[in-house]
Amino acid sequence: MTPVIVQNRGGKSHAANLLSPSRICAVITVFFLVQGCSPRSQKPAIDISVLSRPEPDVVYVELRNRVFNSSPSDFKVENVTEPFPLWGAIVEHGLPNGTATLVCFANGEASLYLSSGAGLAGTSANADVRVGASNLVALAAQQAPTASPTESWPAPAIGEVAFWFLSTNQVLGTRVSDRDLQDDNHPLAKLYRSANALLTQMHLVAAEIQSKTNSVNNKETNNASTNAQPDP
Repeated sequence: MTPVIVQNRGGKSHAANLLSPSRICAVITVFFLVQGCSPRSQKPAIDISVLSRPEPDVVYVELRNRVFNSSPSDFKVENVTEPFPLWGAIVEHGLPNGTATLVCFANGEASLYLSSGAGLAGTSANADVRVGASNLVALAAQQAPTASPTESWPAPAIGEVAFWFLSTNQVLGTRVSDRDLQDDNHPLAKLYRSANALLTQMHLVAAEIQSKTNSVNNKETNNASTNAQPDP
């Protein structure tokens, strides 16, 4: 299986677009605000909540809807137990140019979907990513009982973070301003930071995969160039 999958508009797969470490880092930086990087009292120059956003890519919509309409067995999640049978958690951030969707399952699988049609998957082969994803779901289970059951899951508005909890018999959700999550005392701040840490780990793994891929490609290019040279 290809370690990292990137899907662009039309469903075509590419390994280079999102795998650039600087690109992934930029996505992570925008997706989750880094605590302490900017004054908490700082206000945006304009009200970004009124800006229009492009329509989400059809592949993104299909992937996102599939998660919400699936059961644990569809994603090979087993042994979901009481007291709260949570098998997955989704953390979404509303951005000026779309939505970033982090999907985690109790079995350690984790993926990042972008409404532009790009996405990052396959890093769950790394042990740290798997532990981070399963821990995030366990942490989400602590907050899920306080969320409200829902049969719809609209994308979060700009500047809003949506938390979706996938129970064995229903979907629960809650929304909060990303500014409120800067407060360490907010009930969802710990879950927010956990998602931040997981994305950072996914970035590190993807960057390592890209580095190894580049090394292999460079070696093959050099070998091909050497073999193509005429004998003296």
